Amino acid sequence: MNDLNERILSERPQAAPDTLKEISRLATSAVNLERMISMGDEEMDKLRKQLNELRFNALPSLMLEAGMDSFRLTDGSTVKVEDYVQGSLPKDKVNRKAAIFVLEANGGEALIKNQVIANFERKEHNAAIAIARELQDRGLDVSIMQDVHHSTLHAFVREKLRHGETIPYEKLGLFVGRRAVIKPAGEDG
Repeated sequence: MNDLNERILSERPQAAPDTLKEISRLATSAVNLERMISMGDEEMDKLRKQLNELRFNALPSLMLEAGMDSFRLTDGSTVKVEDYVQGSLPKDKVNRKAAIFVLEANGGEALIKNQVIANFERKEHNAAIAIARELQDRGLDVSIMQDVHHSTLHAFVREKLRHGETIPYEKLGLFVGRRAVIKPAGEDG
């Protein structure tokens, strides 16, 4: 058991029966809300699929068949069929490279932005700055981005808390608190 949990357990007062009833009531309410949200999410997914079927298939097809590109309902709502494009280049390297080739082969080479990324270890900060300055001196637009993986940041702050140290976590973009983890009966995970 870690120091934080030991400290919490050693400082924990005995709960009164009314408090236990209230905890039980609130926890039951939380379990029920999670189940309702889950069911609502499933229902929302079904509704989105139905709407997308109407928006992207049924209405455009029927309106094309009728020679219409717009339509007004009696309540004033309008329906207009228009071209639609959404998406982004593939993330995996092989498909992304193929997509870049398609752009180049079809006159889209001016759209392509090239980015060179060099990762430096923590102890190589000065080398990173020096290389960035050298590239800037050559007239290139250089930006330096420093980052910490979210898991590493979380672990760092947890360790500080475990040792009773305070840190301005809100400046790190973090919320620190305690939470109740709810696992409804009969559900794994």
